[in-house]
Amino acid sequence: MKTSVKARAVAMGAMFLFHAMLSQQAVRAAFVDDGDNRYRITTDAPNPFTDPVSVTVNSLHFAAGAGLEVVGGTHALQMTTTGDRNISIVEGSYITHTSANGAAVDWSNGGTITNYLGSITGGDIAIRLNASEGYLRNYASISGTNVGIELQGTGSLSYVYNYHVMDQAPGSITSSQGSAITFDNCGGWVENEGLIEAEIDGVSSSSNVQLDVINFTGGIIRSTGANGAGISILHGTISNYGLIQGARGLIMLSGNCGNTATGEIIGTADVGMLVSAGNPSDTYVTNLGLIQAINQADAVGLEFAAEGEITNASTGTIRGANIGVLISNGTGTVELTNAGDILGDTGDGIRLTGNGSKTLTNQATGLIQGAEFGLNHHDGNSNVTLTNHGEIASTDVDGNGVRLRNFSELRNYGEIAGGSSVAGYGAVILNNGILRNYNGSSIVAGNGVMMSQGTLDNKSGALIESQVVNGFGVSMGSNGIVVNAGQILAEQDDGVGLLHSGGSSPTMIDNAQTGLIRAHSTAIDVTSDIGTISNSGDIISTHGVGIMTFGVVNLINDAYGEIHSYAQGILVQNGGAAAYMQNAGLIESTHSNGVDIRQSGSTFINGSSVIGALNDSDLAAVRTIGAVYVYNTNGSTLNGGNGVYSSGDQLTLVNEG
Repeated sequence: MKTSVKARAVAMGAMFLFHAMLSQQAVRAAFVDDGDNRYRITTDAPNPFTDPVSVTVNSLHFAAGAGLEVVGGTHALQMTTTGDRNISIVEGSYITHTSANGAAVDWSNGGTITNYLGSITGGDIAIRLNASEGYLRNYASISGTNVGIELQGTGSLSYVYNYHVMDQAPGSITSSQGSAITFDNCGGWVENEGLIEAEIDGVSSSSNVQLDVINFTGGIIRSTGANGAGISILHGTISNYGLIQGARGLIMLSGNCGNTATGEIIGTADVGMLVSAGNPSDTYVTNLGLIQAINQADAVGLEFAAEGEITNASTGTIRGANIGVLISNGTGTVELTNAGDILGDTGDGIRLTGNGSKTLTNQATGLIQGAEFGLNHHDGNSNVTLTNHGEIASTDVDGNGVRLRNFSELRNYGEIAGGSSVAGYGAVILNNGILRNYNGSSIVAGNGVMMSQGTLDNKSGALIESQVVNGFGVSMGSNGIVVNAGQILAEQDDGVGLLHSGGSSPTMIDNAQTGLIRAHSTAIDVTSDIGTISNSGDIISTHGVGIMTFGVVNLINDAYGEIHSYAQGILVQNGGAAAYMQNAGLIESTHSNGVDIRQSGSTFINGSSVIGALNDSDLAAVRTIGAVYVYNTNGSTLNGGNGVYSSGDQLTLVNEG
């Protein structure tokens, strides 16, 4: 039997309460009592009402075509549920609140709201839930001008499911001026197969309570505004198989984010994904799909300011219109592992700032590429460990493949390429550091490697090469150590193989038996005092000097060592420290002196062979100026236009050969 709203209200007393002044309006709707305080709205009343409706029931079911529309007040339907606590809306039914204040459905005590092909529309908020636990299942349309769904309750948990029914339009939760789903001081769960879209944020939270979001294949979580985010949460877990998009695609302070191979996280104006330090601070990002920032010149693909780990799998791409990945942790440790592509279209592939330590591994399939720098340790006092098995490159002619600082270490097993101009560098390490270049690896650019100080270890089978006129293979600053068992090349016009400048503390250059240093101009150019040069390999200058120095404490060319040059094999300039030199191998110049010593106090001991230009009486195997001691041991040879030629009378020569 159908009973009017007014009559039913009288019958139910406190269990079925309506706002005052509804008697003339309420009779237009009919409710059916299904027993146990469960009600079914079966008639589409002649809406709209002018006053809101408040009820206390176990469950409320809107039948097909039934609806409730309220113009005034703070809600259309205010419901306090008991028992199994359900609201269900089926195809063609609706709840509408046209007022600019309040919610279409204002619900406390929790339970389940199911919108199955109906609609819930609010002029302000579509659904407000304030309960310890609640479930919202949407298969159709939930829309609020300022908020689609607002979830409240300190420490509470609420669950939102936005589904897509086969052969039907996907479920949608939207807001035209605000956010689609907001969690206010509470956490919970969101699953999306349809559309979650808003002017500000698609999904947002305001507390550190765990919030988990799963966006399935075909699901869209999107912000359409100029400053919003697809998802903006403080702490939680994001699993994305679909599209998350906004001016900022995804913002989270801490937690976990997994972007699968079908997933896309896109920032249309600012950043694709922003991770800012939260509490707890550890955050883990795994990308198998696409994280991208487009349009704006300063856009960053992934900005990571927390502690934690970033993993970009072989199918993953992280791309920024400016910077691919920006890591700016102030404290703690960040670990990045890349097997896919990290790209910076106009800036750096990866930029590092802040004082927290950083460990980065680029695997064999990994590409890190930027227009300015492939990887740029831009500022901060952090220590960085970079291991490269793949490719790191700059696409700009003046760019650097890798730039590190602050006692950082580069271990290269792959390829590092910088810009092709004289301003381009393969690898740069400032303020001390370590560079190890392993067998099969290469560092190639306009200039190969520049280090202000530190240690360079170029292993057997490794290559460092300058490919530009006036370039250098390696430039080492003060107090540096260079150990070469591979190849250091600078074969373009006026190229210098190894330039060592600055500093007077003991340092070392060691060219091992498998080592080759070859240049168009000077093979090794030492512009200030240095500790030791030792050679067991090949040092070759095709148009210049083999080794040129202003002062070397020890220069040793051992039995396996060969120095070949167009000009002097060894040139000791005047004005530096006295040099002590021993030769047990071969020193040869085709167009000048084999050894040219111009610094008084220097000593040269020959235990093998020195050859200067032949058939020229002004040239010699050894030529000296000033007080120089030359000792040619038993069985050794000095061969040239002259054996020994001295300008002046201060030469001390002992010849047993």
